[in-house]
Amino acid sequence: MTGHVDALIDRYFADLLNGGHFEIAEEIVTPDFRFYGPSAPQGRTIAGLAQFVADLRVGFSDKHFEELERIVNGDRAASRFRMTGRHDGPFHGIPPTGRMTSLDCCDLFYLRDGKIAQVRAYFDFLDLLKQVGAIPGAR
Repeated sequence: MTGHVDALIDRYFADLLNGGHFEIAEEIVTPDFRFYGPSAPQGRTIAGLAQFVADLRVGFSDKHFEELERIVNGDRAASRFRMTGRHDGPFHGIPPTGRMTSLDCCDLFYLRDGKIAQVRAYFDFLDLLKQVGAIPGAR
């Protein structure tokens, strides 16, 4: 089972987050998939996650997610990763600053029927706002 979970999470990062290839989503996520995070406490569908990633690509055209660590336990997994990118486009109403950003994150994955059913993302959105200069006096 661990090999299958690893393969799903590899594709989640490579194909969805880094590649933006959401046309393959039905291969790796359940039809009722939900993504929860600081900007989506109510949860997003796969279409909502696709829009979130597209918005990130507008604000950080070179954004990249690099996985640093993963723990798999049955039908659950945790991944520690870093998102990096230059703030070269508008993001949440913040005009581009040209600043490089680096944000440490953690995702918890819940699997069902051999696919990803839910992702719970944890990251410091306030830190990202500080890095792009949206918080006066920060950095």
